[in-house]
Amino acid sequence: MMRQSRFLYVLLCVAASILFGFSSPDKTKKATWIWQAELIDAKRQDILGFAKQNGINTIYLRIERQKPFDYYRPFLQEAHAAGIEVHALGGHPAWALASHRGRMLDLLDWVSRYNSEADAKERIDGVHLDIEPYLLPEWNTDQAEVLKQWTANMKAFVEQARNDPALEVSTDLAVWFDNIPVPGVADTTLSEWMIDTFDHVTLMAYRDSVDGPNGIEALVSDELGIADRLGKQVLVAVNVKEMPSQRHTSFYEEGPEVMERQLDLVEKRLSKHPSFAGTAVHDYRYWQSLNQTETPPIQPLPHDKPLHTCGMRM
Repeated sequence: MMRQSRFLYVLLCVAASILFGFSSPDKTKKATWIWQAELIDAKRQDILGFAKQNGINTIYLRIERQKPFDYYRPFLQEAHAAGIEVHALGGHPAWALASHRGRMLDLLDWVSRYNSEADAKERIDGVHLDIEPYLLPEWNTDQAEVLKQWTANMKAFVEQARNDPALEVSTDLAVWFDNIPVPGVADTTLSEWMIDTFDHVTLMAYRDSVDGPNGIEALVSDELGIADRLGKQVLVAVNVKEMPSQRHTSFYEEGPEVMERQLDLVEKRLSKHPSFAGTAVHDYRYWQSLNQTETPPIQPLPHDKPLHTCGMRM
């Protein structure tokens, strides 16, 4: 009788795994962000060569909607030929507010129109958001209201994205959101709500070591546990931008070889989680510069993403 009960328990566990999608992704992602759309024209071969050299198979590419569709087709085609997914990237702190929902949904409208006119080998694979409302003054004066508007915007965004079942929907996520409750949703943290809402989240675990109480593994353990339970996917991201006052948040000082060893350790340690889907490095320009023998200071480009704080409290 006991043996039969154990057998039934195993069957139930297998059924739950199938039902909730508890399976490893077909391939482990290694992602990076490209915030300057102009680079895919002037530096296309450099980007693709760098991706091949560093095992990058996912690019979050900021979309400048004023550019014609034909501007993006060559890069999408060559990236796909190299086995690289390209996800349309957009975001601004103000996109968390109801008054800016239209701007956020415009990104989806652009992707939908682009994909409807593109050949299969040129289509965008997903949409990826980076919205950091804790940079808004409203966050300090009425956080609950900002959260209410932000989650409503995210829900509207994902619901509209589901009109294209082939489109993967994801977002960046600060690791400290597991301490923030969602207004009006009982016993649910912001991390859990976001993980449940999106296909995958990219955790901004910006530390320069896997180990320690403030290391990468400790920072992401709760979120990976949540994603395991919900059958969702998580990428774990690190930072290579120079952070003079917060050196522990970047591999700028340690260099690319140390970073790669730590990323290998991340994969070994975290692959026990069904939800672990890979790693990411923020961002391409800083990463590429870090790999040069001499690292020149990076000059801001006209379309640099504004107000990015690497997912950390200021």
